[in-house]
Amino acid sequence: MKKRAPLVVANWKLNGGTDLICTSVASVLNKNFKAEVGIAPPYVYISDMVNFLRNSNILVGSQNVSKFASGAFTGETSAQMLKEVGCEFCLIGHSERRQMFLENDVSCHTKIERALTAGIMPILCVGENNQQHELGLTRDILYRQLHQALPLAKITSNTSWA
Repeated sequence: MKKRAPLVVANWKLNGGTDLICTSVASVLNKNFKAEVGIAPPYVYISDMVNFLRNSNILVGSQNVSKFASGAFTGETSAQMLKEVGCEFCLIGHSERRQMFLENDVSCHTKIERALTAGIMPILCVGENNQQHELGLTRDILYRQLHQALPLAKITSNTSWA
């Protein structure tokens, strides 16, 4: 199996506009990195970024994806819709989504399935909050998040947590 290069993603969150994002991305367009580079702009700029980066090696993705394939879910964006506008990856389970929007490992699992079905690379975000870290729960939290979001993955209790 071919070893994949590391992937570094810039997540613009709810910041900037087309000018700021294009200016920032343009500054790294002709650089050589030992990693794949991706950008996750706000939804409304995804198409602009896909067009702007069409002839580059920079991947364009989404900051989130709906757990629903279709239906009356105002404000949601399906994996298929993201694929159609050119998204190559999507972030799933970001700490802010977990904390502020009460997303959980079960919804992350569903979102991963939706992304894979649409041909989008899911990037599962895992991690503990400060309180959990201070209580020494990091390993348990990561283990739970991985096992519940990726139930088909072959992750064992002997997995190295370097």
